[in-house]
Amino acid sequence: MRRYLPHLILAVGVIVRLAAAPHEGHHGDEMAFVRWCQQVMTFDIGDFYANTDCNYPPIWVYLLALIGHGMNALGLDMTPGGPTLRVMLKLPQILADIGIFYLIWWQFLRALSWRAQAAWSAAIALNPALIFLSAIWTQIDPLMALPLVAAVVVYARGRPVLAFVCVALSLLVKPLALPCVPIVFIAIYRRYGWKPVAWSIVAGFAVTVAVMLPMNLHQSPLLLLDLATRSSKWYPYTSLDAFNVWALAGFWQDDRQVFAGLTYAIWGYALFGIAYLSILPATWRRSDVRGLLGGMTLAMLCLFLFPTKSQERYIYLPAVLGLVWAILDAWVLPYAAILTVTTFLNVHYRVRVPGERTPGIKLLAMLHNTGVTTCVCLAANLLSFGAMWARQRRTSASNAE
Repeated sequence: MRRYLPHLILAVGVIVRLAAAPHEGHHGDEMAFVRWCQQVMTFDIGDFYANTDCNYPPIWVYLLALIGHGMNALGLDMTPGGPTLRVMLKLPQILADIGIFYLIWWQFLRALSWRAQAAWSAAIALNPALIFLSAIWTQIDPLMALPLVAAVVVYARGRPVLAFVCVALSLLVKPLALPCVPIVFIAIYRRYGWKPVAWSIVAGFAVTVAVMLPMNLHQSPLLLLDLATRSSKWYPYTSLDAFNVWALAGFWQDDRQVFAGLTYAIWGYALFGIAYLSILPATWRRSDVRGLLGGMTLAMLCLFLFPTKSQERYIYLPAVLGLVWAILDAWVLPYAAILTVTTFLNVHYRVRVPGERTPGIKLLAMLHNTGVTTCVCLAANLLSFGAMWARQRRTSASNAE
């Protein structure tokens, strides 16, 4: 019975997700996905981007086509805002959560004691932040996290080229994990040399071309770059409901405002660049899976904390990677717990969970409205970043010796 406990805990987590899935999450994101789902069924796949406002890379578009045509073939109700379509739009994210769980269990948990397996299984399968993103919000962050976790797993198993292919697949869901690319390259080079790096570039390019090819039939060869720049132009703001350093100035402020001779955007890039460059030496000195996980977690946390245009969901990826890192290094556990809590507070602020009138949820709403959450989350995340950065630096230096 004990050996089945992780799977039973996951089953409970899946039931919770399916029960929450019919509830409305982020209305704007849901309606955008519904619109794109209808459009991908209307236009030829090669003409999709030319006839829509979609700024997502093609993997999610392919899944929307599968959802739309599949529901149409089965005669399911596709009414916008209806529970059936809403559940189907969230189903890929729920399946991604299952994939994340089993990747972590297979590589990192199954050799542990049954008590440790049960505790970590609950921390992943019943994690409120992970449940919120996959079952309530109607967004595709779990689809980005799945190949990133897969990259860590296959890297741990000595498959560096496949690890980078997984990172490339994450970028083809959304390019949010771009800061992980140099870290993965550094780790591969330090552990395996130049040859796997070269093959990783070739394999990543081949996968990107293969995924983009149907979309590029009637489009520019630079379509993927165009999608990325299109997204950045949509949000010329400081913090998009993200409790980061720019939240202190208020959400949705124009990041083209000038402070001390530089725009907010340039200040944000400068802060990010300084923090990001300080992470790379630790990965250079320690290129095992712990070093890789530390670098990726800190890089993604940098992306949430410092640049402008940061959205509240950007803290999700460091929260997931931090959980995996904590399995390997126990000292990371309190910081992984902090990231889980602050991730939940970030996403809850933007999309209130079902049950708004319950005492706990009302208390959270009051905190959000007074700005306490901004200070608490920012202080906790900055503390976590600083503590993890310092410990990772010391650990990598001693490991290099």
